[in-house]
Amino acid sequence: MFANERRQHTHDDRQICSFYMRTGACRFNDACSRKHPKPTRSRTVIFPRLFIDPRFLQRGRLILHRGREGDEPSIDETKLKADFDDLFKDLFIELSTKYGEILDMVVSENLNKHLSGNVYVKFNDEKAAARCVEACKDRWYDCRPIFCALSPVSNFDEASCRAYEEGTCDREGGCNYLHIRRVDSELENKLYAAQWMKYHGEEGGGKRS
Repeated sequence: MFANERRQHTHDDRQICSFYMRTGACRFNDACSRKHPKPTRSRTVIFPRLFIDPRFLQRGRLILHRGREGDEPSIDETKLKADFDDLFKDLFIELSTKYGEILDMVVSENLNKHLSGNVYVKFNDEKAAARCVEACKDRWYDCRPIFCALSPVSNFDEASCRAYEEGTCDREGGCNYLHIRRVDSELENKLYAAQWMKYHGEEGGGKRS
């Protein structure tokens, strides 16, 4: 016979990681000493590392090989901007058309592993976000599988680095707040205006908080 064993209940009394709650990511990942509660309901979806930033890749190569700036070819900023705007447009049209109205969408361009290239999409309601996660788990983009999940992030202003917005952040890869890469303003306005027409049937409209 097996001896009776008392069922042990464990209670995780760790504090919640504020960086994870604010940005949906943490540099320590599962090794963090604080809790990362995964939301079961949210209006925000995160697509980790969906935007491949050549500056992040270049920085990694320099660190790996202990190189110096100038050892790598310079990055074509014009091409980078065009590629980014194309990605933003593709994603916005696809997600807003198939899953629901988008309130806001941002992309981080931090030079660190846990934030670089993360795409955050905030939908008008939780059902749209849930549909997006369920459908995109089996999809690919630019020959790469898509990974996505519901995110605890609810306020992009609180998640973003104000110093970076002002051009004064000097922490580079050490900053744990979002360095948001801005899409072309004219393109952004057109995307939101077209979306407004689809869901509201009238001209006007734009990003809503």
